[in-house]
Formats: sequence, structure tokens, C-alpha cells
Amino acid sequence: MIKRFAVTLYDLLSLTVCATLLSCAFAYPAFAYVDPSVMTYTIQALAGVAVALSAVAGVAFRRTRKALLKALNIDENANKEVDPILHRIASDGTVVQVSADAPVLATANSKKEAPASKGPRWPMRLILAVIVAVFCVFTLCIVAPFEIVAGARGDLTFGLDDVWVPLAIFSAIGAGVLALLMSFFPKKVFTPVLAFVFAVGLCCYVQAMFLNGGLPQADGRPVDWWGDHGTSMIVSAIVWVALIVVVTVVAARFQRPARFLVSLISIALIFVQGVGVASLFANRDSGIDELTGPVYVTESGLFEVSPKNNVVVFILDYYDTRTLQNVLTQSPGMLDEMEGFTWYQNSTGVMIPTGFALPYLMTGQTPTTDQTVDDFLVTRWTNGHFLKDLHDSGYSVGVYTTTFGFEYLTNDQIQTHIYDGMTNAHPLGALHIDDEGAVKMLMKAALYRDVPWVLKPRFLFYTDDVNQRVVYMLDDQAPDETVYVMDDAKYFQRLQSFGLTEEKGDYEGAFRMIHLNGDHFPFSLNEKGEFIGEWESTKEAQAIGTMLMVSTYLKQMKELGVYDDATVIITADHGDWDVSMDLPQVVTSPILLVKNPHAGSAPVVTSSAPVSHEDLFGHVLNAMGQDYASYGGTTFDSVSEGDSRERFFYYITHDQSAHIHSLLGYTVNGDVLDFDNWEFTGDVWPCDFFNH
Repeated sequence: MIKRFAVTLYDLLSLTVCATLLSCAFAYPAFAYVDPSVMTYTIQALAGVAVALSAVAGVAFRRTRKALLKALNIDENANKEVDPILHRIASDGTVVQVSADAPVLATANSKKEAPASKGPRWPMRLILAVIVAVFCVFTLCIVAPFEIVAGARGDLTFGLDDVWVPLAIFSAIGAGVLALLMSFFPKKVFTPVLAFVFAVGLCCYVQAMFLNGGLPQADGRPVDWWGDHGTSMIVSAIVWVALIVVVTVVAARFQRPARFLVSLISIALIFVQGVGVASLFANRDSGIDELTGPVYVTESGLFEVSPKNNVVVFILDYYDTRTLQNVLTQSPGMLDEMEGFTWYQNSTGVMIPTGFALPYLMTGQTPTTDQTVDDFLVTRWTNGHFLKDLHDSGYSVGVYTTTFGFEYLTNDQIQTHIYDGMTNAHPLGALHIDDEGAVKMLMKAALYRDVPWVLKPRFLFYTDDVNQRVVYMLDDQAPDETVYVMDDAKYFQRLQSFGLTEEKGDYEGAFRMIHLNGDHFPFSLNEKGEFIGEWESTKEAQAIGTMLMVSTYLKQMKELGVYDDATVIITADHGDWDVSMDLPQVVTSPILLVKNPHAGSAPVVTSSAPVSHEDLFGHVLNAMGQDYASYGGTTFDSVSEGDSRERFFYYITHDQSAHIHSLLGYTVNGDVLDFDNWEFTGDVWPCDFFNH
């Protein structure tokens, strides 16, 4: 009885330990923002640890219990039904008793046993093949694209809810076909084939988890792969070859244990990654209203102007003052349509790159010295009220961009601080997804993430390519039912097809902020604004084509008779950007051309007044007749050419992959195109949060 009590006490102790560990899963949650793509890696790691610890704990408890029973001399099989003791038949027919664990000896009269099979039968091969195929396909075709979409929440015009079905169907078909193909391999080679496929899936998992440090961003820029990432190219190739060779060779030598181990690890990694994928759906803030559905930034109002007053702001990405000066020598008449404009050739932006600059142009917010960059990225929208001020002026407010920087906000904050101030953000009857395009582009992105570095150049993609291929748009599709996508050629086609019309509604006027790719790489537009293929054009040709789009818009405003009363601002989010790990050594000056109401029909005049994007907010509100004192009280035309003015600029340092290192404060005094007039303030904001 004492012995049995000791065993029972041990069982209770084991149960208590397990219950204590399990209680950690029900800890009170801490509310904080964590990037979804990073969070899934964390969850996968924790799930993997949980699976490993569970296996270790199970084995430890079992072996310890057996040792305890042996020490206490307790028969574990007492009062249990046990297999009978083995016997053999002697040559004379007598029964010879042997111990239960002794081998059964063949006799002269016994039949010769068939040789052991060198592999499992087809049904078992199919089961094993399904397990490994599901692991590989799940890793590459589900986990990778799902995490990419969730992590790019602020750059993509669609979400997981829009694309998970075609990806799931594609993955199911792929896993089924792969499993069938593997199962039909002969028994002798089945195990090495199984191990090879498993090794490829394992390499994809390892690549994404550990070998993608410094991976170039999908911003369309050319990459010097061997020059900037040579070490990564070599290391990842060695890891892939080593894993595949070792796993396959060992499996060929020890086939039965290899099949068991490969299947077990596959199941464990499916579970580990499955937990991460489930978290993407469970924790996503998708913006779906139960009554109206998800809210999208649409083309509503994009081709409409007010019959009363109009304030139009074109943001031509990357377009620099020096670029415009250069292309004017090739196309002297490209600004002829811009009657009454002033070209400010001493203009500074405020922030760079686009992920910082675009939100600034919609909020007017910059980091304070006592803020971290983390705080700034979270609070720039909650502290900014420019869109609300525009909306409160009685104007219809159309903002057309895919770069709001709202990936750091909750859905309620997005609705309150962004969408409520816009008239073109509303639910759609349905978002038209090109299922084939979604699978192709997201698989390309998944391969870019998961393949070894030496193969990544084949799958390099541009974020806007994904939006353009996934979201389906008919040429004659109504703007109210069309999601705004950064596609300059498509925009120009629709502008020419629809033409500007007068908007309906009781508004005081119309505000339009239209973000185009400008002369941003990859260069794909010719001088006529036509798409001719990525990297098939030049920076100069694309710059001319983009300006043709703006000129066409202005011409249509004239035809409607609303041009003379309008305020039009043509600028860029930032100018040329020097990609370097060092401190900036090259100036950046976004173009700035401004037309005020009743400016006449004179050709473009130039000005060297020291203006800045800081003046945009006051200029826009002043054009609407609103108070703009809280924005510094300046407008573009309130700055004179001879003014001595200190302008602030927030510059990003980064590596060759455009991964942000820090945010630096600069002042500019004098001509912005002379780098001697740029001075570092000494203010540095580390950007660890942004890199996630």
C-alpha cells in the first residue's frame, strides 16, 4: 500500500507540474502594438518550444515513473492481460518453453520467412507523402504570403480576407498533386524522395526565420546582389546544400527511422506555423463593419472638380527640382499648360522617405526631441488634424494614395483620424480580386522571401505591382466602385476616358490630393504616359510622361471653366534620395509649382524664395478661407526671395537595402541645392521600431 501511495503521489505531482505549465497559456494579455509579421515569428518560436518541451516532459515523466516502479519492485503488468509466453516446437514435436523476450528460432520444418520489405506499401507511402507535402506547401504557399500580406497592411489595398481563399485552394491542389507524385515512387527510392522534399520545406522555413537579415525592400530599386549581399548569398547557399544533402543521405541509410522522424518534424512544424497563421486572423484589425463591410480608399471624386472652388495637390513621387531642370532641356514645352504658376526652385521637403513624407503631408506632424520614433509613428495621426480641418471647412476631401502609414493604428483610429476626414473612403459592394493574379504575385513574393539568396533576384517584385495585379480593375469601372491603386498609366487612361466632370453635392469646394509614382523607379512609362514595361524606360522619359498627366488634368479644368479660380500645387513627397549607409552627402529638393486663384495666363515664373513643405498646410487652408495660425502662419507666397529662413528637414540613414537605421535632424539655410547650406542639428531618433 505504501508503494502504491508513492506512485499515486508521483502521478499527482506530475499532474500538478503540467497544470502549472498550462496555466501560463492563460496569462492576462498585455495590450501593445506588435507588427503582425514579426508576431507570427514569435508565436512560431513559442509554439515550437511548447511542442519540444511537451515531448521532453512526456518522455521524462514516463521514464521517471518506470524507474520509480522498478525501484519499488512493482510489477507494472500486475492484474493486466498480458500476451502469452512464446514457445517453439522442437523437431520431434515437443513444446519447448522460452523466455518472452527470446527470439523465436526457425526449425527445419518451419516455412522460410519472406525477406523484409525495403519500404512501406502504397497506402502508407501516400499518408507519409501527404504529411510532408502539406508541410512544404503550407510553409511556402500559406505561411509566407499570409505573413507578407499581414505585415504590409499599410501598403496593400487588400487584406487577408480578400485573398486567403484562392491561396488556400491553390495550396490544397498543390499539396495533393505533390503527395500523389511522391507516393508513386518505388519503395526503394521513396524514403530519399520524401526526405528531399522535406529538406526543401525545412530550408524555406530556416531561410525565412534566420537567413533573411538585410533583405532588400520591395520598392522597385535595382539591387547589386553580389556587391551588397555577397556574404548572405554564400551562407544561405551553403546552408541549403548542407541541409538537403545531409537529410537525404541519412534518410537513404536509415530509412525506417528517417520516415518516422521526417513525419514527426513535419507535423510539429505544421502545428507551430499554424498557430502563427491563426494569430494573423484572430488578432487582425481588418476594418470590417458588420453592416457595411470593409472600408477602402476609392477613386470616388478622382475625376470630379467643384463648380465653386478647387484646391488640387499633385504629389509626384521622387520628382526632384534638378530632375525638372534637366528634362526641361529635352522637352521645353512640357510646362506650357501651367499658366499662372510659380516654380519655387529653392524648396525643401520635411521628411524622407515616402513612408514618412506622405503621412507628414497629411498630418503636419514631426517628432519632438522627447519622443521616440515608436511614439511618433503611433501618434502622428492621432495628434494631426489636417484632414479634419479640411473636412470641417465644408469641402469634399479626396485623398488618393496607398501610403497612409496607418499600419501602427487600430481600426477605430484609422476611421476616426483618417477615413472620417475623407469623402472617398467608403465600403464597396465587393472588392474585385483577380484570383489568378493574386496567386501569381503573392507566390512570387513568397518565393522572394523563402528561397536562398542566389535565387532571390529572379523573384524581386515591387509593392505596387502586387496591388495592380491582385485588385482587378475594368477600364470603364465606376470610380465609386474602384479601389485607388498606384498605377500612373491606368490613371492616365481613366482620366482621358472619363474626363473631369463637375461634382454633385452641397460642398463649399473640392480638395484633391493625388499621389502618383512620378519618376520613381522602376522606370516603365514613356513620354506619352504609356506603360512600356518595367525598366524599359528612363527616368527622364517617365518624368516627362508624368508631367503630361498633370498638364492634361489642368487642360480639362480649363475646359470646365474652373481653372482660373483654383489653387493648384504640384510637388513631390521628397526629391532624389541617396541610398547610403553614411550621412547624406547629396541634397534633395522636391519640385514645387504653385498656382493661386486669378493668377492670370502668364507662363511659369521662377522664384528662389526659401519655401518648405511646412508652408503647404497654411497655403491650402488659406485658399479655403480658413484659419491656419496653428500651422505656423506661413504660406508659399508669404515667403520672399530675400528672406533668411531656417528650414528643418528629417533625413533617414539606411543601408543599401533601404533598411532604416535612424532619423536625423537637419537645418537648411540658403540655397537647398548647395549641400554646404545643410547642417546636422545633432538630433538622432533610432528607428528600430520602423525596421520591423
